[in-house]
Amino acid sequence: MKHGHDSSSPVREPVQARSREKKHRIVQCARELINEQGYDAITTNTIARRAGVSIGTLYAYFNNKKDILMEVVAAFNEDIYTHFQSGIRENTTSILSLEETIDAVLRALWHAHIHEKQLHNEIIILSLKDPEVEAAFTANDERLFERIRELLIRFNDRIEMEDPTAAMFVLKYAVDGVINRLLEIENGMAIDAVLRELSVMVLKYLAITSGN
Repeated sequence: MKHGHDSSSPVREPVQARSREKKHRIVQCARELINEQGYDAITTNTIARRAGVSIGTLYAYFNNKKDILMEVVAAFNEDIYTHFQSGIRENTTSILSLEETIDAVLRALWHAHIHEKQLHNEIIILSLKDPEVEAAFTANDERLFERIRELLIRFNDRIEMEDPTAAMFVLKYAVDGVINRLLEIENGMAIDAVLRELSVMVLKYLAITSGN
């Protein structure tokens, strides 16, 4: 009688793991299609075909196309935050001045947002039409700016804000406005020059004192 595992037999992947992988593939393929064609141009059938699953399998995981979109937005938001954190770790240290820190933060923010530019623009458009998408997108922006606030805390002796909450609100939408507009421009804009000017604007707004 033969005991033990037959090494010639294929190892069956656990059902739960296969299920997670299939769901992830559907979301990833939807993300690619939205990036390539736009959300309104695709259907659940298109997504299922790209993912290599039946439409019945797709509906076993999602109720409709909007459900898939919300998963795409969540995954995209997480990628933006991860890219930003990575940029911050690489470009900010405890020995940087306030000016250098703000410049590094803005550049990390830009590089995080330029990731999958077309998809980002599409989500911005969708957020203007759909409150649920807007809420998810706004929540991630708030998380990003909370992280920025944490980075600026050590410069409290150089920053003057009568109302820090209101000041961060103004900064958030001023910076968002510039970065989102840059994302819409196809070419012809000197990104480095714009980011430098944005850094100067933020520094002046914070009413910094002289010195490092």
